[in-house]
Amino acid sequence: MPPLSYRQHEVSFCADVSKWSDKIFEAHPELPFGSSEIERFGRGSLKRQDLRVYERKEGGRGKLALCGEVKLPGAAQGSSPFGMALMEDAFLKATREGCRYFFTWNVEHLALFDCPPSLSSRLTDKERSGRVKMDSGKKLS
Repeated sequence: MPPLSYRQHEVSFCADVSKWSDKIFEAHPELPFGSSEIERFGRGSLKRQDLRVYERKEGGRGKLALCGEVKLPGAAQGSSPFGMALMEDAFLKATREGCRYFFTWNVEHLALFDCPPSLSSRLTDKERSGRVKMDSGKKLS
């Protein structure tokens, strides 16, 4: 019998994570998050955000709290969550949405970033791109 294959498509993986997250959010009302979704088109772009997490809100979906890009380890950009193209893509998508927190995740390692609204609201896409490149050499603490 051939060995089992554990290969999975990125979208399928994100769908599983979204379902698990929603179950956790439902079971723990003390958490600030209420729901998640995958593959949502963002503002000003035809590119989709892999995974989005929303704040908890009575009677509906709250504000976008966190969004990010997921690459599986075998994918071209999946070797590290600190790949410049991956970080830039996640940063641009988040700041276009006014989302302060964004992440990159290669399933083995997750990198969480904070972009204060005072910065993101003043930057053009070109400046946002430069900001990621300038800051990428800084060690995260």
